[in-house]
Amino acid sequence: MRRLIIAVTTAYGVLAAATPASAGYWNYGCKGSLGASAYVFDRGNFLIMPKAMAEGDIAGLIKGEIFSFDADDNNSGFRPVMQFARGAYPDQKIVLTEKSSKTISTQKGNVGTREKSTTTSRHAYHLIWTGWRDQPIEVDLVMDCIEYMLTAP
Repeated sequence: MRRLIIAVTTAYGVLAAATPASAGYWNYGCKGSLGASAYVFDRGNFLIMPKAMAEGDIAGLIKGEIFSFDADDNNSGFRPVMQFARGAYPDQKIVLTEKSSKTISTQKGNVGTREKSTTTSRHAYHLIWTGWRDQPIEVDLVMDCIEYMLTAP
């Protein structure tokens, strides 16, 4: 019995002393506006919301609705064509087709042993929103974008 208590105590001590493994981090996203609406997306979601709300004004909620779409593939990065669909209304889809892109700046550095990079860019997209009205909504958007990466140690 004494050996069992020592073994359990030792195992617990080893587990308690173990530090969690650090992982890398990567995210990207864009923000643009057209009329009274703001269009924002990141790796996982695409949001359409009142422009005033996107600028931090909670009263902006009374000026429109918020629509949320889930990314079709959140591990692929910026692609020429990206798709998003609404979970509650799967027939509603957003398709972004890139028309052009321009890198504005790239910053690279280190955080300890980890490499860090931040790239800002401007992308022009053609957006098609289907399944919400009788006819698809089509607009051209210019969006300011950022991509951030921090590698694992």
